[in-house]
Amino acid sequence: PINIFAPQLPKFKVPDDIANSVRVAIVGWDCIPSIQEYRLQRRAFLRGAIGTIQSSSPTRVNERKFLLLAVNDIQSILDAAREGVSIIGTNIAAEWSLSGKALVLDYDTNESNANAHNGGIMDLNDEHYTRDSLPLLPGCKCLSCRPRSNHHSQRPEGYRHFLRCKIDDSVTPPSFSRAYIHHLLRAKEMLAETLLFAHNLHQLLVLFQKLSSATQLDDESSFEQKRLEKTTELESLCQLIEGQVQTSGDE
Repeated sequence: PINIFAPQLPKFKVPDDIANSVRVAIVGWDCIPSIQEYRLQRRAFLRGAIGTIQSSSPTRVNERKFLLLAVNDIQSILDAAREGVSIIGTNIAAEWSLSGKALVLDYDTNESNANAHNGGIMDLNDEHYTRDSLPLLPGCKCLSCRPRSNHHSQRPEGYRHFLRCKIDDSVTPPSFSRAYIHHLLRAKEMLAETLLFAHNLHQLLVLFQKLSSATQLDDESSFEQKRLEKTTELESLCQLIEGQVQTSGDE
């Protein structure tokens, strides 16, 4: 069972059923505006709520998990992870898909190809992608980006003429290119939203997996000191992502 904790600022009172629960959903955090000027207040609110619950029953600290619902932007996901939230609910994958946008984060380098877009978000409605044959995100293994399973040699000869380009049979194109998804958006085809949702959901799952792995890598015995010094694996990952999403219009 999941217990619901709906605190009100500035004081928190933890009911007995919450204090003894191992799964607690915190409600109300999303009511604080997610714009930059309220970010510290949002984090302080979340930290205070979690701290109050943990102190109410210290014996269950290690087994208790916190949930947040209605997390509506990447920055809020990162801040929630920083404050110790284990389960995060969000519908931004669907929102981006309905607006023709794709999440394109790069976890390997600060010099990301995602930085060429608006805060790690690629808007496929842009005419720039009309003849772009690349996948949404090179290296992504989602349904939309992964290479085609069928080989060029299995296609009719007319296929080559249709593409009007020379095709190397040793190289397979992505399942669906940026140009194709752009065309679907222009034609108002539902397939565009489906392909974008498959990609965005996959990328969010990758993000959550990396956040979880970074948390596990942090040495529990010295985690608090590392957190204060901002040297944890989790903090390093969050800063890498923030460098790509800081100009995003979805915050």
